[in-house]
Amino acid sequence: MSQEAEKEMSVLLSMYKVIPKDQRDKAALLQAEAKLRAELSEARSEIAALQSANADLQTRCAQLQRECRAVPAQTLKKESEEPLDLGEKKATVDAQSSEPSPRDGATALSNSVGSSTNATNAAYQSSSPSSTFKTSISPEGDKTATPASAPPPPPPPPPPLPLMPPVPRKTSNLEEEKKAWRVAGLQQELLHTQRRCHSLEQRVGILQQHLITAKQQEDVMLKEMEVTGQAFEDVQEQNVRLLKSLREKDDANLNQMTEWMKTSQLARLLKEEKKLLDEQVRLMQAKIEALTRAIQKQEDKERLLLTNLETLEKEAASRQQSQEAYKRKSVECQQREEDLRVTVQKYLGQLNEAQTTVQEKASAYEQVSFRHQRLQV
Repeated sequence: MSQEAEKEMSVLLSMYKVIPKDQRDKAALLQAEAKLRAELSEARSEIAALQSANADLQTRCAQLQRECRAVPAQTLKKESEEPLDLGEKKATVDAQSSEPSPRDGATALSNSVGSSTNATNAAYQSSSPSSTFKTSISPEGDKTATPASAPPPPPPPPPPLPLMPPVPRKTSNLEEEKKAWRVAGLQQELLHTQRRCHSLEQRVGILQQHLITAKQQEDVMLKEMEVTGQAFEDVQEQNVRLLKSLREKDDANLNQMTEWMKTSQLARLLKEEKKLLDEQVRLMQAKIEALTRAIQKQEDKERLLLTNLETLEKEAASRQQSQEAYKRKSVECQQREEDLRVTVQKYLGQLNEAQTTVQEKASAYEQVSFRHQRLQV
């Protein structure tokens, strides 16, 4: 039963997500019905156990009543067989008239117990089937039992009879006194058993009233189940429609998922391409920075070269000026050289003339000297 209840609970919990509030209330009736069925089965098992205990107690009570009835009969039989004197009989008659005997108390107690048992059974039989109840179940699963007619209260327990101790008589022996005490103990045990039986009968009556109430609630729940079954069919149709729409939504979500996967893959590729482009841009920026640094160095070199060129131009201009001066000086020197050459040629001509004249004079002197020496010789 518990497994079926758990299955119903799992079904109801799964249905709560898709059904509205009124259908949830109807589904709560299923849970209430399962709970009522469990309580009904427990009450039936408890009633069966109490009925078996009541039957055992009734058999025990009948056995005790038979024993109580048998003991006074045996004592009366023995007293009738024993001869008694008239004086003793008068004494016993006076004692019996003044004080009750244990046999009389046992007989009266057995009669009262039998009458109280019969009265209790009659009252229980008349009160158990006549009680009717009305059951109302709210949509939330609350159950309220309203009695149509209040059941009669259970009969009160029989009043305890005073246990009379055995009165010692002059003619009674020790065995009769023991039997009298035994009868008193049996009477006390019978009274205790009767009280227990009465309490069990009251409990059985209450449980039977609960059983009747549970049966009426079960009838109401069956009627509600018919309505709930129709509602469940409606819910099933609605579930079919919802499943169809859910499939359509799943298809749409699947298409969206494929598109999303494509876009995510494209975005991933674009991100990778962007990373590559960023790397290339970073490398280009590094190259540009290196080129700018090289350009700056070249510009610095160019400025140095320009300054050197200016200095060289100045030197070239100064050298040009000195060269022009040297050219003028060379022209002047050439002119002087020409002049000197003319004068040298002139002086050479004069020298040649002088040499010729000297040679002529020398030759003439030698001739003269030769002549002279020749003459001297």
